[in-house]
Amino acid sequence: MVVVDPILRRRVQRQLWWTGRLPESVQWIEAKAAVPVLQQLRLIADQAGSERLVIIDGNTTYHPNLLQKAKEWKSESIGLALTSGDKPVGIYAFTVQMIRDLEERHPVHAGMLHELVARLRETHSVTNIPVPEDLWQRVNSEEDRQAAERKLGSLAG
Repeated sequence: MVVVDPILRRRVQRQLWWTGRLPESVQWIEAKAAVPVLQQLRLIADQAGSERLVIIDGNTTYHPNLLQKAKEWKSESIGLALTSGDKPVGIYAFTVQMIRDLEERHPVHAGMLHELVARLRETHSVTNIPVPEDLWQRVNSEEDRQAAERKLGSLAG
């Protein structure tokens, strides 16, 4: 599932389709600014019918090994955060129960992912797993995207 700004949806879909890395099974959910991130995550978890959520920052490009690490995280009581030094990489894994607990016990109106993660860290154990910086890159511009493709593409070959 991909949560996307409704205004950007068509452009994001088109760009991902052109990369050849967009599975046909992707479900698109339009983000609603008036709905808190925590509530949106719970709704997604309920829709997915999964016991675990892997949350990935869409403003970053990752080597597939990092996505695999999050996918394989199996702890039922400890969340996962991938980091490089003191920087969050933007890949997290949490149980659906952690999200529900946070929403029930500590209603939070976190507007951004980092705010939600900070609240989860206050109420639940979250393990930081360090990863090398050459396996990910923030992408805020076309130049960043091209640099990320070169950087991460060289690792695949």
